[in-house]
Amino acid sequence: SVSFALVALLGCGKHHEGATHASASASSPAYDPVRPPTRNEVATTNGEIAMGNLDSQIHAATKGYDADPKEPSNIKVLVDLLSTRAQYTNRVSDLERSDELADELVKAAPHEASSFATRASTRSGLHRFKDALADLDEAAKLGATPEALAGTRASILQATGDLDGALVIRQAAAKKHPDISTLVPLAVLEGEIGQADRPARRRF
Repeated sequence: SVSFALVALLGCGKHHEGATHASASASSPAYDPVRPPTRNEVATTNGEIAMGNLDSQIHAATKGYDADPKEPSNIKVLVDLLSTRAQYTNRVSDLERSDELADELVKAAPHEASSFATRASTRSGLHRFKDALADLDEAAKLGATPEALAGTRASILQATGDLDGALVIRQAAAKKHPDISTLVPLAVLEGEIGQADRPARRRF
């Protein structure tokens, strides 16, 4: 997904200039093409580059939206990208804009469960939890599965203090799909309720 790809990119350090610079320093060992590279010699991706790439995607998505603002797919892409950027920058304007666009998405595709699921997510981001839960219920009525709505519902329960309710959902998701998208939120929740000493993966 966009979010976890960005997490991976943002988690990397700045790009190292390479072995040439390392060998140029008197305090550094001479470059040896046979030995494994040191940590400093391993090229990594700058977080600023990742954010720049995301900004470029938002710019392109905005142009697509401007060209046809009634097309649901154009709206959905822009909502997802703005929400992702807001997640890592805490930019309130992105949260507010994504919520406005989510309203447009519901109007453009009122019979699609994904429209309400998307708006539930943006409303949750603005702490409009009651409205977000109402959207989740509407998405369920339109055919969305509990699994598809589980992440947003668990986040709302967690934010509103129902940690036990959130834990049930997080554990079920991690048991069915034990990957980074489920294990990380579960670990965060367990840490919050004092279960950090019980690694999520060992449960399954």
